[in-house]
This record gives sequence, structure tokens and C-alpha cells, in this order.
Amino acid sequence: SVPCINNACSSQQQEHSLELATTYNDLGLCYERLNDTEEAMTMYLEAQRILSTEKLLVESHPQILALHRAIDRIQRIL
Repeated sequence: SVPCINNACSSQQQEHSLELATTYNDLGLCYERLNDTEEAMTMYLEAQRILSTEKLLVESHPQILALHRAIDRIQRIL
């Protein structure tokens, strides 16, 4: 039963991390729309750090692709 508990905890941690990364991404979009590109980049990079550290989604996942596009868009402005 211990492996089951560990798997459940791991699953909950991954779900929390994905939600956190999504929140940072959403904040990045809000800052971008407010023309605060530096803060937007900070939020996008934090979302990227969480997703890449946790390896939650494959590189071809739409959320990852959208995040890369957002970072590229901000880099062109900065």
C-alpha cells in the first residue's frame, strides 16, 4: 500500500505543479496585455521553469507550444 500512497502523492504534486505553471502563464498574459513586458517575461519564464523541471508535458503539447510563442513574442519586444 505504500507504493500506492507514494503514487497518489506524486500525482497530486504533479497536478499542483501543472496548475501553478498555468497560473504563471495566465499572469504573463495579463501583464503582457497591460504592456508590462518585463513582468510578463518573468511570469512566462517561471511557468517554463516549472514545466521543464517537472517534465509534466511533452514538448509538442499545445500549452508548451503556446508558452514558447509567448516567450518569443516578448523577446522580440524587449
